[in-house]
Amino acid sequence: MKNILLLNDFTPEAEHAISYATMLATALKARVLVWNVSHQATKTAVKRELVYVLKNGQQQVVRPTEQEALNNLADHPLINVLDDKDTINRTVHEIACNNNIQLVIKGVRSIEDKIEQHALKVVTKSCCPLLLVPKQAPLNLFKQIAYLADLRYCRNNINSYLKEVAHEVNANLSIAHISVASIPEPEVNYAMELYKKAIGPNPNNISLSFNQIKERNVRKAADVLIHVMKNDLLVMTYNKYHFSMLTSKGPLLNAAHDLNVPLMVFPS
Repeated sequence: MKNILLLNDFTPEAEHAISYATMLATALKARVLVWNVSHQATKTAVKRELVYVLKNGQQQVVRPTEQEALNNLADHPLINVLDDKDTINRTVHEIACNNNIQLVIKGVRSIEDKIEQHALKVVTKSCCPLLLVPKQAPLNLFKQIAYLADLRYCRNNINSYLKEVAHEVNANLSIAHISVASIPEPEVNYAMELYKKAIGPNPNNISLSFNQIKERNVRKAADVLIHVMKNDLLVMTYNKYHFSMLTSKGPLLNAAHDLNVPLMVFPS
């Protein structure tokens, strides 16, 4: 992976996302470019979490004061802060293309919340996936990736991207098939044929699997995938059936566990 773009709005969620982005960049041998989408940094002594890479390759989490973090951010070995001249009057697509961005990260309160304007432009006006990192997401590299999709609409470019990421971080990748509403469930053997066609070749021999989930309530299925099957990264396509179901407000919203893992959203 080349570069990761982090959308920094100086919220507590962004502080956590900076730590997550730096940790991920270390594993992916990438750099983090920080786009300060808001210049309203608070004046309080908020604690930040920044992951520093030591000479022996180990990571150390330090919590400087806000001012110390702002002063040291540009000196971090993996982080560059974009200048205003690099971002003003430019679209997110232009910024991504000009800086070889392959992933955009945004800190959020919850992956079920409405996507804010800068992040929304990533999934509607760029070709990069957006990684939403909730404030409660553990600072651990994901090891179990679940791509939620109907196999009949599974996208090869997403599978290729995820296989590359899974290889880099030594993670397992599964396709969690959930049929789109009003479409009959495929027969088991046919579903397996669809899966083999969708997943494609596996030259790096990563661990691949397929789960045919009969539960059509995506919110319930995501809860099981996270808290029972221990997936620590969910993947969806923006504004398609599964994403719309996950982010819709309903009576089950407060009945299940918090979905405290990152969500990777690909442009539709």
